Amino acid sequence: MLRITLCLLMVVFVCAYPNELINNQVPELKRVHCDNYYTCPDGTTCCRHPQGVWFCCPYSPGRCCLDGYHCCPYGFDCDLTYTHCLRRNLRYPFTPKQAFSSVPASLISPPDDEASAPKTPMTALIEASDGAANAEVIHCDSRFYCPQGTSCCKDVTGQWSCCPYPLGQCCKDGRHCCQYGYTCDPGSISCRRFYSQVPSGDRKQVQTV
Repeated sequence: MLRITLCLLMVVFVCAYPNELINNQVPELKRVHCDNYYTCPDGTTCCRHPQGVWFCCPYSPGRCCLDGYHCCPYGFDCDLTYTHCLRRNLRYPFTPKQAFSSVPASLISPPDDEASAPKTPMTALIEASDGAANAEVIHCDSRFYCPQGTSCCKDVTGQWSCCPYPLGQCCKDGRHCCQYGYTCDPGSISCRRFYSQVPSGDRKQVQTV
């Protein structure tokens, strides 16, 4: 009987004080998740810089400016100088709205791929050579081919070149490429996979049949 009474008292206590946690656990602060690795404080907005870096806008919701460093409150637009916030393309003279600078986002944990991804050395271009192609080559067209284990990419002039990776991603500059699963960054200097980054590889010139 005593045991039943004690159990009933515990149930009443838990129902009356639901916020009293047995282990005195402190509730986690609310965060705005930009991705799997970066967060911003609650009440802010994640803005991404053109280079891929996350910043926190002090407004929620906020409008991110294209420069990646400034933002405006909801309902306002960034002007072309990214120094003022405009509403309906009009800057109100009695309340000039200065665009707020954003702050870097907080890193939750370093990406797994950042430490484990192998560094890709740059590969120098080689001259195209004539000769009969054997069966173990990658044919770009009826005339040009690349060695086995590479990929065909066209440069900005339309000429074929060889990426040193099979199923490689050709970069827009026409001189670099990335291995499968990576994408070229805007500058075609590095290869990104999720949020890790490795150097991109130079293409080699193709051979002719």
